[in-house]
Amino acid sequence: MSKKRILSMVLAALMSFSLLPANALAATTPQSTTTRTLPVTLYDYGSTNEKNQFKTTDTAQLNEGLNDKNEMVFGGSGLYALNNCYNKTAGNYFDQCIYRGIANRTVEVNSNVILSSNLTDKDLFSTTAQSYKKVFTNVSFPFSFNNQTGEYFFDSAKINLRYTESTNELEVQSGSSTGFWPFGTNNTYFGLSMNLDFNMPVNGLLNGAPMIYQFSGDDDLWVYIDEKLTLDVGGIHYATHGAIDFAQQKVWYGQDTKFPQGTNAAPKIVSASTPFELNGVKYTYYTTFAEVGLTNMDAYTAHKMRIYYLERGAGQSNNMMRFNLPTFTGNPNLTKVLGRMNEMFVDADQKYQFEVKSGADENSLQPYTGTYALTHDGRTTEGVTIKDGLLEIQAGDIVAFDIKSGHYVQMSEIYEGKYDKTEYAVTLVGGGAPPADGTANAGSGKQAPARKVGAERLLYTFTNGPTTGSLKLSKVLAEGSTATQQEFAFKVLLTNALYGMSNQPYVGVVKMNGTDSAVGADGTLWLKAGDRAVIEGLPAGTAYRIEEEIAAGYQLGNITVSGDATKDLPNAVVTGTIKADAQEQADFINVPTISVKVVKEWKDANDDAALAARGESINCTMGRYWLDGTAKVQDTTFKKQITLTKAENWQRIVQNLPERAPDGKEYHYTIKQENPVNGYEMASVQESIVDGVKVITLTNRRAEAGEITVFKHWLDGEDTASRPETLPLTLHRGVQNGTTMEEDTSFTQPAQPTPTKAADQWTYTYKNLDLYSADGTLYHYWVSEGAVAGYEAIRPTGTPESDLNLYNRKLADITVQKVWQDDNNQAGLRPAELKLQLLRGIDAANMLPVKEGTVTVNEATKWSYTFTQLPAFDINGTRYFYAVAEPNKTEFYTMLPQDGPSTTITNVMNAKHSVTVRYVEQGTDYKLMGDTEAGTFYETQKYDVTQTAETTIAGYTRVGLAQGTAPVTGTMGDHDLLVIMEYAKVGTIPIETRYREVTLDANDNFDRTAATPIDGIVDITNYYLPGEAFDASRDPALTESYRYLTSEDETGTTITEFKSSAEKALTFTHYFVKEENTPVNKVLHNYYHLHNSLQGDVQLKAEGQQATRLTADSAINLQDLLRAKYGSFAYLPQTAEIIRTKLPQTQTQLDALVAKDIAERVANAVAQEKAAYDEKLAAANAAAENVKDAQKAYDDAKKALEDVPVVAASEEVTQATAAQQEAQALVVGLKPAEKSARVAAAQQALTLAQEALTALPDDDAGKPAAQQAVADAEAALAAIEALPADESYVSEAEKADRIAKADADYAAAIAPTESTVMVFTDKEQAFEEAKAKLDEATIAEVEASRLLTEVKTVYQQRVFEEQTVYAEETEAYATVVAKHKETSAPEPEIIYTGPADSSIEVLPDHSYLVKLVYQRETAETVTPTPTPTPIPSTHCFPPPTPDTVTTATAATLPKTSASRAEAAGGIGILMLLAGTALHLLKRKDS
Repeated sequence: MSKKRILSMVLAALMSFSLLPANALAATTPQSTTTRTLPVTLYDYGSTNEKNQFKTTDTAQLNEGLNDKNEMVFGGSGLYALNNCYNKTAGNYFDQCIYRGIANRTVEVNSNVILSSNLTDKDLFSTTAQSYKKVFTNVSFPFSFNNQTGEYFFDSAKINLRYTESTNELEVQSGSSTGFWPFGTNNTYFGLSMNLDFNMPVNGLLNGAPMIYQFSGDDDLWVYIDEKLTLDVGGIHYATHGAIDFAQQKVWYGQDTKFPQGTNAAPKIVSASTPFELNGVKYTYYTTFAEVGLTNMDAYTAHKMRIYYLERGAGQSNNMMRFNLPTFTGNPNLTKVLGRMNEMFVDADQKYQFEVKSGADENSLQPYTGTYALTHDGRTTEGVTIKDGLLEIQAGDIVAFDIKSGHYVQMSEIYEGKYDKTEYAVTLVGGGAPPADGTANAGSGKQAPARKVGAERLLYTFTNGPTTGSLKLSKVLAEGSTATQQEFAFKVLLTNALYGMSNQPYVGVVKMNGTDSAVGADGTLWLKAGDRAVIEGLPAGTAYRIEEEIAAGYQLGNITVSGDATKDLPNAVVTGTIKADAQEQADFINVPTISVKVVKEWKDANDDAALAARGESINCTMGRYWLDGTAKVQDTTFKKQITLTKAENWQRIVQNLPERAPDGKEYHYTIKQENPVNGYEMASVQESIVDGVKVITLTNRRAEAGEITVFKHWLDGEDTASRPETLPLTLHRGVQNGTTMEEDTSFTQPAQPTPTKAADQWTYTYKNLDLYSADGTLYHYWVSEGAVAGYEAIRPTGTPESDLNLYNRKLADITVQKVWQDDNNQAGLRPAELKLQLLRGIDAANMLPVKEGTVTVNEATKWSYTFTQLPAFDINGTRYFYAVAEPNKTEFYTMLPQDGPSTTITNVMNAKHSVTVRYVEQGTDYKLMGDTEAGTFYETQKYDVTQTAETTIAGYTRVGLAQGTAPVTGTMGDHDLLVIMEYAKVGTIPIETRYREVTLDANDNFDRTAATPIDGIVDITNYYLPGEAFDASRDPALTESYRYLTSEDETGTTITEFKSSAEKALTFTHYFVKEENTPVNKVLHNYYHLHNSLQGDVQLKAEGQQATRLTADSAINLQDLLRAKYGSFAYLPQTAEIIRTKLPQTQTQLDALVAKDIAERVANAVAQEKAAYDEKLAAANAAAENVKDAQKAYDDAKKALEDVPVVAASEEVTQATAAQQEAQALVVGLKPAEKSARVAAAQQALTLAQEALTALPDDDAGKPAAQQAVADAEAALAAIEALPADESYVSEAEKADRIAKADADYAAAIAPTESTVMVFTDKEQAFEEAKAKLDEATIAEVEASRLLTEVKTVYQQRVFEEQTVYAEETEAYATVVAKHKETSAPEPEIIYTGPADSSIEVLPDHSYLVKLVYQRETAETVTPTPTPTPIPSTHCFPPPTPDTVTTATAATLPKTSASRAEAAGGIGILMLLAGTALHLLKRKDS
């Protein structure tokens, strides 16, 4: 295949490529359809001599789509004029872009001049041929039509149409479609127009489904309804979507549509919160019928739709239309519509009779007999018979006749009913009128004129309806009222005998402030202040009744009515009658009401006398006034009597008082008390607002005097001698103002009364004091006093300043003293100074530090300090105790205990003790020199005898501190100390043995630098004379539960021999790794561990039981074992008792046997499934090998194809290739400006939602929906803010455009070199064949893998089923275990008793217990150490009693998780079954 052929295929694919989504209109093509043609007009702009005027090569003009002659640019140079849809920066155009405004918003029905008046080629759609266009009218356009739904459908992606001039038809072509090209793919400049007259169904529904028009395509489309541009899909763009929904009365645009002029340009575009889906297409943006100017879309009204389609040579053309409008397809056509009237008066079931006549001329008209097609509620019935020219239809029906062209037809309505107006009109479908022939085509009456049937379709329209008027209802609030959001409920009741109505609540549509709004199902109409509701289309003579339900908090102030309507103010009712072509009006004026609370407040003592004096009730009078400027104008027409009673707590709320007069003047309400109260005077009348309610408070003040008593309390233990003779007092008074007490500075001080003196208090009584102020406010009295020597004035916590109790407590001076008992500091150990803390409390058990009671004393202060003016009593008069404490302990001293609280502390010098240093030979008690007393020290004193301890002794080397001796530095205790230093003879050689624990990595290696000492084992250094034998072997007994790894010397060299003669200092390090499990073959040694030679009569001490690993089938001598441990024959066991017993089967061995047995059983059970699995596995492996072979053949063919030489690329080709790579590398995303715009829009949406929510009252039914809207807006804002953005990002459409353009540029660049390219058809064909085989092999491999997966699943399921057979506690599992488990072991046997130098044979699967008895091997007589009872290791047997051996059984063996093997992975049967068995064992253990 040549490169030229490849390029042509790519170009064809691009030309036919449609950007419609997969779920667009084509996905829902109606089933069981027939073909029905509708007439259209075609415009050919591409085959005229002047077609080039629609092209331009000036890319600077592409942005606006106009050339320098102000003509619409169709395209040129491979670029498309998209108006502001063109992306000059990217060199392509925006996806889903619609440029609105190319077509005029209003165009008369009989005019086809739809393009903007500033364009010279605005008559593109006129039916008059021009030099630059050909026009073909009444062209038959085939649609798929569904009789059941009345739906028309066309999709250029499925049907290839071509215009045939000889038949004047768009005929269906064979083969696949490449787009919508009525004049062929070489003519890419054309237009189309189509007229669809229709009747508006009830609620925009046909047969229960919405009446709709849908379009998807990449060309200009403009749809007009009744002269108004309704759907505007202008501009050259990728395929986008538009729809008209007559049920919603909305015009929709696709969810990804872009609007260069913005959505606020008229008509305003709104973004729906939830996408609207219609026939598989999602729409997000919409405008309303009202916004585009469609205001009369009532049911049964007639309308005209005109569709204009323009292809401007954009390289691709796709056209998809779907609509179910009941249009007029006959010639002539008859329809019945209704004039504008209220829907409540429409009789949808009414039938209308017509007479149809026809004839060869006007003078030979006869009743028509034949058939017609009837369209009712969107469904069409063909072949309906008409006889004698009579037929019956309903409003909205369409009758389509097929009367011979050239004949005449006349239609008349035969109807006598409730409608008093009948009008007729004879028109041409789509606009225009037939020749009048001297009679009018339209007029009043029931008989329409006869007209000649011609090429254009005739339409007879008869309109019936009543003479109507309207009713206007307004809500007005009195001037100055602010409750504009308050809603008021109305009901409108209608009566019309002709329509069978009697006081029927109105439930239809009202014009609410000019916008349609529905009345609730219960007939309630809600109005706010300023709202105007108009009910239109009410038949004249209809009686109406308007009722208002007065809202809480309002009164009806007045009603203004029009004409002869009557009003009933008390009942808030208006009645009247609708007049022809007139509007009845009623304005309901409401006045807000308020409540006034009247309160009587008493200023008195509230005692029995006061309660009796008040009486039971008081009579008051309420009045009101308004302000004229600043002057009060009394309302003499209003007076209301109010009685306040004791029973009602002297309060009364007066409700439903008008807030203002009907003219807006605000009322002010007043209260006057009519009868005075004896013993009281009117103190004040005050107004306030409490919780939004006006409160008038009448205050009566009790005119009375009283007395107060002041108490002076002395807290001094009744020490009357210390008190003064007199006490100056000052009396104060004031009134409470909020939280502040305001003192009456004008108060005259009365004479101070003489006190009554008692042991603990004095009492003063002030008499004849005013208890209330002039305005009735209660007076508060309090006192103050001067300073009293030796006392302080206090007030108990929580006591208010107004309290009339005064408290004075006595003060005292306290001296603290430090006393030393140290022979006048002869030792010089006293500190230079110290701190003392003063304590205070009411008893010895509750002494607490005194604030600021810490002082520093020293020799200069004579170790004492005096605190002055401290309280001697607490606030309750209880005497304080004082004491002193020393916060910090004084070194070398001990504080003497105190019998009780004391202000004196005595410190006594501590006792002394000595420290003695002794020098001995290492490992003996032999003294090398006399003891040295290093010094004496006080108890708790730090000591350091290092210098004395490091004494040099000739012939010896200091080893260090002996074990168990006192340290060389420390703190002196309560007794003398002995420090023992060990020395070794000069010339001895140190041999050090270390034990270290390490951790192994995955390769069994370890880091020596990370080695750590083993817990409980210390490093040992022994000294040897030169040539003396030493043994540094490891002691296995010290490392139970560890596994020995290796030994090294100080240079890191591996050591295997540990016995030699001492020649130089050596260090042996033994390395071990921690292990959780002990081996099966082992010997337990119960011996006494000796670190050093015994000295004197020190007795042996048991160090515990140890374990050593032994190798089966070997022999070991006990004495050799001990020699290996200690390297010395000084102390060896004298006797040994060896007990041997055969081990029961270990859990690990049992697990292995049971797992093997279960695996064999499961393998037999699943053999069939395993065979099927093996078969499919072999097939899958073979398929994989086939893929390898095919891949190699493909790679070889590809390389051979690439090796074919080609002509070197030109500079243009190189640049085009780079452009392709650059386009492919573009990153899809948002630019910062785009993201900012989205964020701003989302923020604005959130703000609007929040404002809408805030505006709603809490009980509003729409509150939940508003709250959800806020939540949705917040989520949308968060989602947008989370999007990435960068200046380099582009949209998906932009990237696709860039790639397509780069591919096209590459094709253009490489075209000139096609003739020089070498032919490589054979190798290319070989490459394609290899690729096909590779694809075939790959598919086979996938299928084989799928089949393998299926049998593998069956196989694994079968294995799992077999597993359940051996689950824990099942009979099957118990049988398998019982087959292998040993229930007991042979009795243990004593195989040797005697000296410890015998050898024993280590047998497999046996355990050994060795009892060793040690005895000193010296001439001294020593009592042998008794044989201790062994403490067994947890890894072996329970402890035996003396002279007996406990039998070990399988039940005593521990079961550890480490004894289980892990199940292996993979698909092998052995590993799978072993894993299955072990899985079961683990389940059993758990």
